[in-house]
Amino acid sequence: MLTISPKTAENHVRNILAKLHLNRKQELVRYALDHGIDRILSALAAFALRGLAYSLVADPAWAVAAQLLHGLSFSAMWIAAVVYAAQIAPRGLGASALAAMNAAQFGLAAATGALVGASLYALAGPAATFRVAGGLALAGLVLFAAAERGLGGRRPHVRPAART
Repeated sequence: MLTISPKTAENHVRNILAKLHLNRKQELVRYALDHGIDRILSALAAFALRGLAYSLVADPAWAVAAQLLHGLSFSAMWIAAVVYAAQIAPRGLGASALAAMNAAQFGLAAATGALVGASLYALAGPAATFRVAGGLALAGLVLFAAAERGLGGRRPHVRPAART
């Protein structure tokens, strides 16, 4: 299993802040708000690419290279999802929207992914499992983009974020 240390994660955060010309982690939320939904789409695209890359890896060194996409596919998705949930929540229910998002991601989605992923891994192997995961991320990207386009960027209950 490939993992990174907390110090490595902090180094990545510092690098992201530097590349975006930001000074504090809290400014990432403002950045995500100012740059809209494209963060969710970018994160889904990175996850799809990462799944495909893992499915093609024969040399462990390339797996490490593919793992670099985890920073974008997880952290960008997390930031964008938190911002999106807060934006679409009715006034006064922001914390409830974030709790529902958290339960869906780390509860329902994690349990479903573990059950389906383990079954697929046992039946078809790791390459097929990562291809399916990447394909599902790509399908999610297409569906989310279509839903956003169908709404014309108008979502009920969306309110501008308060400037701090």
